[in-house]
Amino acid sequence: MVQAFASLFTSKTISIIVGSEQKRFTVNIDPICKDSLYFQNILSPQTDTMEVKPVVLVGGCFEVQAFEMFVEYCYFKTYLYTQASSLHSLCLHARVYVLAEKLKCIPLKALALKKATDYCHGHIMGEVNNKFTQIFPNILNAVSTIYTYTQDLNSGLSSSLHTATGNPTPDPIVRDGFRLLLAGLATKYLHDLRSKDSFIKAHQDFPDFNTDLLLFLEDGPKVFADKKEKLGWRPVIASSPPNIPDSSEKASVYLSKTNIMSFTSWFAAELFTVLVGKDSKRFNVHTTAVKCSGYFRRLMASGMREAKDKVVVLNSDVDSPDAFGMFLQYCYLGDYFYEEDRADILGHHARTYVLAEKLDCAGLKDLVLQKANILCDVAHSKQTDELLIGIPDTIALIYEYTYDANREVHSVASNNDDAAGESSRNMKIGITNGAKKKKGGHHAKADGTTRRDGFRRLLSQFAGAYISKLRRERSFVEVHHAFPDFAADLVFFVNGNTKWSPTDVGE
Repeated sequence: MVQAFASLFTSKTISIIVGSEQKRFTVNIDPICKDSLYFQNILSPQTDTMEVKPVVLVGGCFEVQAFEMFVEYCYFKTYLYTQASSLHSLCLHARVYVLAEKLKCIPLKALALKKATDYCHGHIMGEVNNKFTQIFPNILNAVSTIYTYTQDLNSGLSSSLHTATGNPTPDPIVRDGFRLLLAGLATKYLHDLRSKDSFIKAHQDFPDFNTDLLLFLEDGPKVFADKKEKLGWRPVIASSPPNIPDSSEKASVYLSKTNIMSFTSWFAAELFTVLVGKDSKRFNVHTTAVKCSGYFRRLMASGMREAKDKVVVLNSDVDSPDAFGMFLQYCYLGDYFYEEDRADILGHHARTYVLAEKLDCAGLKDLVLQKANILCDVAHSKQTDELLIGIPDTIALIYEYTYDANREVHSVASNNDDAAGESSRNMKIGITNGAKKKKGGHHAKADGTTRRDGFRRLLSQFAGAYISKLRRERSFVEVHHAFPDFAADLVFFVNGNTKWSPTDVGE
């Protein structure tokens, strides 16, 4: 290289103006064209008599410091990081990587990934300062750079990484190496990162980052029946005692003496005709029975046409006759019951829950949530995977049609049952008014009084306990990608892969 160094200066020069600072670089054409297809395309062969016009590179990934590294590489086939740099080394390597991709300089791109991998390996192995505070928020800055300026069409699919058992899984799918490096590094520090607002916000901004994390997460703790009270699974029931099945016996409908004695009192009231669902299934219900619903109370107190005609049409996506039937059971009997052998029983509870939220029936929401909690707990204790089949659809339903107004960001002390318990205790189950929510929500800092949507928390905890199985299913990956709020909730109930090494990413 040294012997041929002088020959690099024999070609014509060109001025390249870079970044918002408009810094001018005067470089020889041959060295920058040799490895950069981008410059080869815009600097076509020119005669000595032709004037070469300056090239302007501004906006996006065109930054001065990264371009300096590019110039170093063109002349020396490497680049050096100095402590005088204003950028953290991981961030610098990320910026060089995206610039190399933009300039179509494949060897430099590979070098940037290698340097970043070496840095991460040294940090994790303690060869450099391995305090989390020294690398945060640089991890997230690198994530922002890489996920903004790179593309990976296979994001969320399986790759040739080590599985939870440590066995290599051959896979021909090619993944972006820097993305996988950052996803693996983030799960290594998941315990610390998930207490940071900026990490939770990254789930909103970069859905591909969420799905890449799935490759490295490990199952969270499974919660069994004797730990329900400790982990704060049971909400306070504001109505009659619920129908809670024993883990070994079939459930029976609970009817108190009060339920039965007051039953005939409903029949003296006026009737509402309620047409439910796309097929307008007809229900004739007594006005006094549905007063447990804030929706019907407000309707009856209004002067709207529906109140005068006593005809209500419920035909939105969440208005199913099946769920409305459960609502009526609750209105008249204080309880509801599904056949236990129905497919997707958790999904049926979820549909009742979102209808209860729309109808502003707080007692029914509480009851549904407790039944769903017990159902998941029984599935844990019986070690059955049957509920996993309907999990993706249930997640989509709950996260599409419930609204968690106050996202609580909280620190999880450790990756064990006690940590999960502390997390659960900090999440107080709350009742929110029905509202269709956008797929991307907002986050609020925990203040000790924040109330969370209980069904969202339940699904996150249940999915987290089986993440090594669920991430193999395309339907789950798609839902995880589509609902960043779910991805953000999930990280509180999974374990980071502490056995992961940056060398697993490969070349």
